[in-house]
Amino acid sequence: MSDVQITRERRAHPRYAVRKNGLFVDKISGNSLYCEIVDMSASGARVKLANSFVLSDRAELVVLSEAVCYDARVVWREGNFLGLSLENGPRQVTPAYK
Repeated sequence: MSDVQITRERRAHPRYAVRKNGLFVDKISGNSLYCEIVDMSASGARVKLANSFVLSDRAELVVLSEAVCYDARVVWREGNFLGLSLENGPRQVTPAYK
């Protein structure tokens, strides 16, 4: 008998590796941090923050290259990484620069 265990995928949608610049905007404090979006699906994302600054669990995730925004909820934290559930999106945003 083999010791190999098969892990069942719990996500509703498959995640795909991406490398996009983003902005994590805390809905409670209004603070924002630049982040790297590491992987993404239709309903979630994993992001890497530059530091493990204390943030609330409710936020907006802005994908800078696409000028879109998602309402996001933090579902897990590990060091500088956050797992996000993406809700109500994507919505177009107007860049602050032109």
